Amino acid sequence: MQNNRAYAGHTAKLADFGFACDLNVHKPLARLGTTDYMAPEVVACNRERREELQQRNESGYGAAVDNWAIGVLTYELLVGIPPFAGPNSPNREDTYERILKGSYSKIPSFVSDKAKDFIARCLEVNYLDVPLKALILKLLKQFYLLTLLLNLQA
Repeated sequence: MQNNRAYAGHTAKLADFGFACDLNVHKPLARLGTTDYMAPEVVACNRERREELQQRNESGYGAAVDNWAIGVLTYELLVGIPPFAGPNSPNREDTYERILKGSYSKIPSFVSDKAKDFIARCLEVNYLDVPLKALILKLLKQFYLLTLLLNLQA
């Protein structure tokens, strides 16, 4: 969370988009970014998978990974730790395993049911089962993020 900034007036801004890319130009294939924020499809891009995707001229993942990152960020802001931090953290392979299974730590009872639902929807492992546009619309319809972060007990 070191790339987030809070300003007067309760405004929060994300400050690091170092691995952002134009999906109309690039075909992402690598495991890039902070391990805790990697979506399953990013984690799945190991060397063997990358070579397979390159041969087929396909991307390893797309914009849906941003929805996953929003879920991870929301969890971490509300709970105080990353959702996939396991008993062996910071063991990267353990974290990868938990991400691929969608096995995040139980959300504490002080987090509202609406926030829990929002996080669960963002951290859906079966991302290919929901078209990206539908997933984004579903998340926006449940746009509790701002009120959740301002009213943790809502």
